[in-house]
Amino acid sequence: MNSWFRGRGIPSWRDGLDDFLDNLGLDNQDVLLNKAYGLSLSDQYWMNPVESKLKWEDINFFDHDFNSQSYIEAIFENKLVEDEKIDFYSPNNTSDGMLKKAWVVDKDKKRYLLKSSFKNRELEPFNEVLGCLISQAIHLDYTEYVIELLNKAPLSKCECFIDNHTEFISAYALLKKENINFKDNRLSLYKAYITLLENNGIKNAKESIGKMFILDYLMINQDRHLGNFGIIRDVETLKWLKIALNFDSGQAMYSQKEVYEMNFENATGCFFNDKNIDFEKILDFACDEKLIGNLDFIALEKVPDLWEKELLKYQEITMIPDEKIQILINGLQTRIHKLKAKKDLMIK
Repeated sequence: MNSWFRGRGIPSWRDGLDDFLDNLGLDNQDVLLNKAYGLSLSDQYWMNPVESKLKWEDINFFDHDFNSQSYIEAIFENKLVEDEKIDFYSPNNTSDGMLKKAWVVDKDKKRYLLKSSFKNRELEPFNEVLGCLISQAIHLDYTEYVIELLNKAPLSKCECFIDNHTEFISAYALLKKENINFKDNRLSLYKAYITLLENNGIKNAKESIGKMFILDYLMINQDRHLGNFGIIRDVETLKWLKIALNFDSGQAMYSQKEVYEMNFENATGCFFNDKNIDFEKILDFACDEKLIGNLDFIALEKVPDLWEKELLKYQEITMIPDEKIQILINGLQTRIHKLKAKKDLMIK
């Protein structure tokens, strides 16, 4: 139980963690878990003290507002927050992942996640937008991301995709519960996952997972792991409802590489338990002739121009050089052309 509870906290590899903790006057991130009962915006689990008469319905962050200003100042602005202004009661105590982030309640009362780039490289938020553009073109259900500026720094912003009646369960958690051997070869894990989805009533499982890997192929997303895809489940009936919307595509398009390190002709990605797998092989595993043949390449070929406009719109702020933008756009076009060539080869 202790291990599970600690696992809900901010990871030790969070970018800027030491400064963040110093700004809040904390020794380590684990103490944050006790500030709000381990409540999260990813599920409905929490830790209720034995002597307490609290009810989840009265305190959860889906239905009750919270203040994130202290976290925003500490994590995004690297400001020292005065003790009397700190409000630790928020779902930010249980946010996962490497990038700086904060949950906020917006003017529309919806819950949104703000997320920055790694080491101020600036590209990750724009990759999230690119993921949306590609997903829309290939008809893959996705979480909508937009760019939001905070003190002239670009952040990605997306709405929470679950509510007080649903929860996200990762592919890792699903496979682990079935006692699947993670040392099995990648194709066995893939087949086991598809079978698991289909046996639990998930429709179009193979098509949805295939399109997810097509998205990764096109934007060279090398951060596809078993924690950033999964399903949505009803928390009351435990019924599997659907595959979770695609999210977390920020570390794509060689976001941490210099331009001379970018190779859009030949690239590798992750496929279940294996890394550095040729993307061509990944598509061979996960996509058939029908899936690739039915893609709307007219819509796909419009994506590079749309993304370029987004990059240029904020260029004075990001200072991403013209040369890098052009290389990224040309690279994206290359990936689309390679996929189209693969389709043509399949249908011959």
